[in-house]
Amino acid sequence: MATMPVALMPEDPEFDEEAQAAHSSGWAVQRLRFAHEAQLSPGFDAPPAPTRAVFRGFMLSRQRRAFLHESLMAQGLELVVSPSQYSNAHFFPSTYDALRALAPRATWQPVDLSSEPRAELFQEAVAVVQSWNCRYVVLKDYVKSAKAQGSRFLQVPVDEDLAEVAMDFVRARGERFNEGVVFKEYVELMRYAGRAGYTTNEWRLWFMCQQLVKVAANSFQEEADEPPKEVLEQVTEMAQSIDSPYFTIDLAETSTGWTILEAGDGSVSGLGVYEDPAEHWQLLAAHFGEDDVQGPIRPKPFGSAAGPATTGTRRRCDQFETLHDDATATLAQSGTAYGAFASALPAVGGHALRPDGDTLEPLDNRQQRSQDPGDVDGLWNLATRIHLVRI
Repeated sequence: MATMPVALMPEDPEFDEEAQAAHSSGWAVQRLRFAHEAQLSPGFDAPPAPTRAVFRGFMLSRQRRAFLHESLMAQGLELVVSPSQYSNAHFFPSTYDALRALAPRATWQPVDLSSEPRAELFQEAVAVVQSWNCRYVVLKDYVKSAKAQGSRFLQVPVDEDLAEVAMDFVRARGERFNEGVVFKEYVELMRYAGRAGYTTNEWRLWFMCQQLVKVAANSFQEEADEPPKEVLEQVTEMAQSIDSPYFTIDLAETSTGWTILEAGDGSVSGLGVYEDPAEHWQLLAAHFGEDDVQGPIRPKPFGSAAGPATTGTRRRCDQFETLHDDATATLAQSGTAYGAFASALPAVGGHALRPDGDTLEPLDNRQQRSQDPGDVDGLWNLATRIHLVRI
């Protein structure tokens, strides 16, 4: 009998419910922990051949994500999303061209934090924004906005101070700043009355193997319509250009229709506010599981509150029928070779995923996983250990 791929999640209370859901759905669950040296926890048996793994956790930088992937490969686990596929779906500039037909206008400026950014750096982007003749923009980095600072960067006037505000945004994001500043045209979203006050009508679309498998409410709305079928079909067609097997696209209703807010890597996107974790892990099993793994996957049809339909038959991602050719060679590396690989990585590779006492950014209504608190150059200059713990 084939073995279910491994479900990987941080050893953090935020993922306890998902870990139990994955376990109850038949997954072999491992919890991740980073410490000072490369070492597997007692009780974890490295598989004799490379085994697929699905990771769900906190946001990581490109370097951290690549380090996690290679470290796990050396221990017999291959994440179904490669580092390049993670970048394809996770960083705003990588997805914008695919989604621009339904997205607000946007431009961006990479920022090198090795020196203090100056206002002149943003002049070209500001000129592009001014050509739009819009009143406001939203500022975010390549991954997240600065909602913790209130509305200041969420509705920024397009005036002579815009470049200075962009500099302030970089400072406000601080150690969590990610690669560059995005200037996105501000769009007024529809709001509906509910028990918790007025809320927007936002939906998270989940894609696995380029298939739309779930449409989930993402903003605590109660009496608002979900995106119409023709919009979902349009977004699904756009999604075919995003080279990743597991990602999300967020939609929101405006006064004139629907707009795309952003895309994101599925492994670091939070479940929708009413989503059932067990159903999500069953969907993951249906698309990334072994050929003889059986399980009822019966999402409700389009037009229902629970989300879209799939055919009811399980579709595997073709690229995971066989693992990478170099996987076995990676497993054969000696401990010395792996230690040399780890020590050669930049300091960003040594950050703790969840150091004791560190505080994560709050989730934005569970819309996106908080960023890895250790994802900052030089914050912890440690050699890294991936410590796997069974639940």
